[in-house]
Amino acid sequence: MSGGAAPTFRALGATPNAAALVPTIEIALAAESVGDRDVYAIALRAELLLDARAARFPDEARRRLDELFGGPPARVPWARVDALVPSFRGATRFDLAVPCGGLDATVAKLFHAADDAAVPVVGHLSGTVFYAADGGRLQLERLPWDREIALAIPAAVWRAARRAEEGGEHWVALSPATLSRLRRFVDERGLASPDAAVDALLAQAVGAGPGRAA
Repeated sequence: MSGGAAPTFRALGATPNAAALVPTIEIALAAESVGDRDVYAIALRAELLLDARAARFPDEARRRLDELFGGPPARVPWARVDALVPSFRGATRFDLAVPCGGLDATVAKLFHAADDAAVPVVGHLSGTVFYAADGGRLQLERLPWDREIALAIPAAVWRAARRAEEGGEHWVALSPATLSRLRRFVDERGLASPDAAVDALLAQAVGAGPGRAA
C-alpha cells in the first residue's frame, strides 16, 4: 500500500458479550496507520483459525485432545467476521464480534478440552481502506496480504459466552432450503414452533426404529 495509510493491526484481548442475542466473543483490536493521513473507514474481513498445536495445554488437556483428535489438530477454521472500522487518524480501537453458538463440534471440543488453558487464535485480515490522498481526494486501497492478528482466548471466555445458550435455547445453522421445509412442516401440521416440529420429527424417527424413519 505504497504512499497510502497502510494500517497494521494487533489484538488486545477477548471478552464474552453477555448482551448479544447469540453467544458472542468480542475481540478487541487496535489499528494504526502509517503517517498522518485521515482514514475514512476500513471494510474489514477476518478469517479466524484455532491453532491448537501452538497451545501450551496442561497434561490433562493434552490427554483429552489425544483422545478426541489423536493429538492437537492442525489449524481449525473458526469464523469469518466482517467489521466496518470508523474514521480515524493515526490509531484507533474497535471490536470484532465473533459468534460462538451453534453446533460446530470441532471448535467446541477444542475449547472444552482446553479446560483452564487458552486456545491460540490466528486471524488473516483482508479488506479495503478508504483514506484521504493528497489534496483530500478519496483513495481506495486493498489491505496488504500479510496483515494478521494473533491472540490466545482462554477457554473460560468461551464458556462464559456460551453459558446463556447452554442454559436455555440453542442456535443451529440451517440452509435456506432446509429452513423453508421446516417452516412448511410447522404450518402443515399446525405446530406451535420450529422447536415443536423438530421434537415431532425426532419422536417419529425414534418410533420408526433404526433405518425405518421416513
